[in-house]
Amino acid sequence: MTPLQEKIHFDTFGFIVKRELFRSEEMERFSDWYNDGFDAKCGPWDGSGYSQSFVPGIGLHEGFCDQYLANPRLLDTLENLMGEGFLMLGSDAQRFTAETPWHRDTAEKPMEPESSVDFLILKVVMYLDDLSEGPGCLSIMPGSHHKDCHKALQNVLRDRDQPIWSGGVTGAGVPPNKVPGAVLTRTKPGDIIFFNQRCFHSSWGGWLGRRYLGMTFGQKPTEEWHVEWIAHDCEQSHKLHSAPPYSEWLVKTENRHLQKLIDFILDKGFYKST
Repeated sequence: MTPLQEKIHFDTFGFIVKRELFRSEEMERFSDWYNDGFDAKCGPWDGSGYSQSFVPGIGLHEGFCDQYLANPRLLDTLENLMGEGFLMLGSDAQRFTAETPWHRDTAEKPMEPESSVDFLILKVVMYLDDLSEGPGCLSIMPGSHHKDCHKALQNVLRDRDQPIWSGGVTGAGVPPNKVPGAVLTRTKPGDIIFFNQRCFHSSWGGWLGRRYLGMTFGQKPTEEWHVEWIAHDCEQSHKLHSAPPYSEWLVKTENRHLQKLIDFILDKGFYKST
């Protein structure tokens, strides 16, 4: 797709998948960094529990800042989708052991006007395993970031805003992993997913230990409630993870492209180191 087509696709359906954005040799390097970082910071994983997670995700290895986040292939795509002046809100890394039911990462916040255009929060997702056969890959409900579509789907994909697992049945009479219209992204290492976090998304039938690295970005704040939204999000994230949004390498970077991603939150005092 051309950049214009990508923008229209993203605005309309809420996501794009850029195939083979990173080469196989790059992904092999990322995979090694990911595994070594998890073992060093979280200890060996025995596969128990729902997942093993680490925040901030790109803090697993210094190279994720310079060779992944700072890569023009990624930053140019983000600028095309979000416009200039976007900022980074955080990142997370996980090793999954189970399915993930339909949910949205970003719900409305109290300062967000009902009649406003949504403040764009975008997630960049890299899976480090081959999920091209479907099980365990990210499923997205196209268009569900639009308010009317969200309202129509809320009580179908959720039960009184509680998750419906694969053994259950949705309000439409079908299992949640069989909902019509859902798109399975079916990625291979090197494919990168960009999606609006207000979209309903899920993952079904995944195998033990599949690896994920996600980064979250917000559009340039242009209204006062945008600033309040970001402050609220930073506060809630810190309460949830008890960890700073940025790795020490990112905070100390001399790369101006990376500095621009974090200057706003640092200047506003929203960053908490502990």
